[in-house]
Amino acid sequence: MKVRMVTLAAGPDGIWRPGDVVDLPTAEAVALLNGGQADPVKEAGGRVAVPLPLERETAVLPQGDKETRRQEDKERADWTSVDRVSPDMARALVDLGIVTADDFLNYLLMVGRTALLAVPGIGPKTLMALTDYAEEAAGV
Repeated sequence: MKVRMVTLAAGPDGIWRPGDVVDLPTAEAVALLNGGQADPVKEAGGRVAVPLPLERETAVLPQGDKETRRQEDKERADWTSVDRVSPDMARALVDLGIVTADDFLNYLLMVGRTALLAVPGIGPKTLMALTDYAEEAAGV
């Protein structure tokens, strides 16, 4: 899917500057569109191809289950405690649905490191620090 970059992004696939049109796998394009880092590009016939956001399965907790909520709060990752991670980067991870260490590892496995490297400020060293943190927190 083609997107027009709104922000600067750099990774192993190169540097994308604002205004660059990049053809990406759908999952990566959706992540950039949802993060406000890219805009969709009109295709032939003036149509804009915009896929629906990736669906996430969610569970609804019973209101009275305080022990379950307390356990979930413990599982939430403190991304800003990771060396090199700013509050803006932490917010971007949460916006991608990456709240726990397991979320991070699943996202890395399903979408790939290129999508994470597209998050502004996350480079190879920061990605390695995040991966180490998530693996330790998840007990991998």
